[in-house]
Amino acid sequence: PGLRARLAKRAVALGVYLAAVSSARSRVATAAATACYAAWQLYDLGAMEGLWRAELEGRADLKFCREIVAAARGAAAVVKFSDVQRKVNCLFASKATLWGNEWVDGCTLEENMLRASPALHRFSRGVGTNEAADAFVVELRGEELSGDLERFAAAVHRALVQLSLLDPAQSPCMTPGRLSQRSWCFSFCRETFFVTTFAPFYPPDHPRHQHGAATESGFILLQPEMSFLVHGVSEDIPRGATRWEDPQTERERIRVNFWRAGREFYYPETVKFPPAWMVVAALDPFRDPFVEFWKPPPWDGARTGALAPAQRRPLAGR
Repeated sequence: PGLRARLAKRAVALGVYLAAVSSARSRVATAAATACYAAWQLYDLGAMEGLWRAELEGRADLKFCREIVAAARGAAAVVKFSDVQRKVNCLFASKATLWGNEWVDGCTLEENMLRASPALHRFSRGVGTNEAADAFVVELRGEELSGDLERFAAAVHRALVQLSLLDPAQSPCMTPGRLSQRSWCFSFCRETFFVTTFAPFYPPDHPRHQHGAATESGFILLQPEMSFLVHGVSEDIPRGATRWEDPQTERERIRVNFWRAGREFYYPETVKFPPAWMVVAALDPFRDPFVEFWKPPPWDGARTGALAPAQRRPLAGR
């Protein structure tokens, strides 16, 4: 069966379950309905896992592959993130082509990452081809995952770890020792990704602000490093080397665009730092410790030397 048909069946099953529970006249009847629904979920998840593992191992038929692509292009994550995409101050965001995941309420975060992994696999295989999309957006739905910085950081870690475990190339990128290295990057299907995140609790003057979109969800945005080459984005430079009044490169124009919008994002006076520190932004990225999302809080990301706290660059007339 197709992805959409299976998701529809899950919705129907959930409706039947809720109707049964609401009309149940005893605790025994309620428990029986719950047990039946739980058993069906386990069966359905096992069937989906078998089909999707066939895609990960390259054994899926063409029809199923097309269904994966169609579902990823029209996924709820893409639709919800479109408001952020239109309003964020990145020069390329509004024109970017996105794929995403279809979050299923009632499944755990890990189960939802299992459901997302075939589409991410398909996406990764298309990097560098004419069919390539610009980024893959992963929705993390629910206040328990995106309600505040601590819960969101833990959810991002769980999601990336689960996707890494499902990686056909078996990259060890999410091992704790690697995350604190300057050479770290997220990898899936032998493609490397720049990872950034957005969440509803970031304030309006924050670069990860969601502009009122999808207040119940946070997002992980996976951008293939290849896409930076495609769009002509130059290599990183220290914050002090940015030509704020006369930007010359695409990277400088992006930084200046955020700054002029009153949402300057923090970048240190060095390019030598662990990129994982920038995955989940602190509430005040200019002063708070870096969010080491793979560790439980409180975080103690070093803020010394070239990484010391900084002042936001003032805007003329403000």
